[in-house]
Amino acid sequence: MSRSFLVSMALSLATASLAWGQSNFGGVIAPPEIPVQVFAPSEPSEPAVAVTGSKVWFRLEYLLWWLRSSPATTPLIVSGSNGDPVPGALDQPGTVPFHDSSLHFGNTSGLRLTAGAPIGRTFGVEGSYFWLERRGNGFSASATADDMAVIARPVFNPVTGAEGAYASAFPGSVTGGSSVYGQSQLQGYDLNLTATVFRCPAVRVDALAGFRSLYLNERLTISDTLVPVVPDFVTFNGVGVDAFTPVFDVDRFRTHNAFYGGQLGGRVVWQEDHFSISLLGKVAFGGTQQLVFIDGATVMAPPGGPPVATVGGILAQPSNIGRWYHTTFSVVPEAGVDIGYQFTPWLRASVGYTFTLWTGVVRPGGQIDRVVNPSQVPIDPTFGTGGGPNRPAPPSFHDTGFWAQGVSFGLMFTY
Repeated sequence: MSRSFLVSMALSLATASLAWGQSNFGGVIAPPEIPVQVFAPSEPSEPAVAVTGSKVWFRLEYLLWWLRSSPATTPLIVSGSNGDPVPGALDQPGTVPFHDSSLHFGNTSGLRLTAGAPIGRTFGVEGSYFWLERRGNGFSASATADDMAVIARPVFNPVTGAEGAYASAFPGSVTGGSSVYGQSQLQGYDLNLTATVFRCPAVRVDALAGFRSLYLNERLTISDTLVPVVPDFVTFNGVGVDAFTPVFDVDRFRTHNAFYGGQLGGRVVWQEDHFSISLLGKVAFGGTQQLVFIDGATVMAPPGGPPVATVGGILAQPSNIGRWYHTTFSVVPEAGVDIGYQFTPWLRASVGYTFTLWTGVVRPGGQIDRVVNPSQVPIDPTFGTGGGPNRPAPPSFHDTGFWAQGVSFGLMFTY
């Protein structure tokens, strides 16, 4: 045997003998072996507002929004002087618009539900639906026969080519008044495919593409009440009305806007510990279906007798009463910010702000034609005589930009 082999055998026997001696003769015992755990660094957690992460989520928000006021193209109610040649006509010195004719709806409450789910680590799908309550507002003016004010509805007479007016209150002759009331309601939804295009521990950037739809329903009602205190000062269907026989007329304008279009956008999410901020921007291109509904009527209610009704009020006549349809191209951009705090792995609270613009929207006050042939107006003395142009005309579909903005308060749940 070689010397190196003998040396190795000797070392092995000496080591074994030493270990046996320590365990059986009170030698020093080696401390027990302690297992060592190796902790691998974990991956950065997904931002709490992620919609392309590894979990399904949904968010419920309370909305407190404001809508753009609904304008009218002409003064709807005026006060005038009975000393003017044509009391209540817009070109008379004593005529003053009673109101700016725009309806301001104030703040509007609503709800928004948003949900999302992942498609792998990069892609995801999300959808959102919001609904705002129907809001209404209006104004009115009235006077008794003892008051000196004239309350009137101004029009333009195409037969004479001059300004005119229909009085609902006149000193010494008619007690009554006029009122304007409008309503507005907005809702909509969208559905998008999302893709994460950039990711780092604190920031994520998503692109999105999908479909969007919006619906705006509004109405405008203008009504008059006339109670003559002298006979024949008020006429109905061309015949004088007895004293204290009330006459009512109403004009109704309704609009329905429905947008359908494709949408592109992006979102930037930043998160540090429990806090997060999300910036959202998107724009949709498509068509808006515009519907306009016009109707009106005049009713005489003789005391002790059945009411008698006639088609047409003042601004709504057989020449423009009906259902009218038009489609136009629209753009709907939206921007929003969301600030949140993650209370638990599955619960997050947030406060946000949203601004949405919608082009190509028709509103009720913009569909009024103030050129009125008096032979169509049931309370005009010339009613039914014919002649003159067929006015008011059907709606011109004068459209405008509409916006909605406001704050939101939400809770997000992750599963």
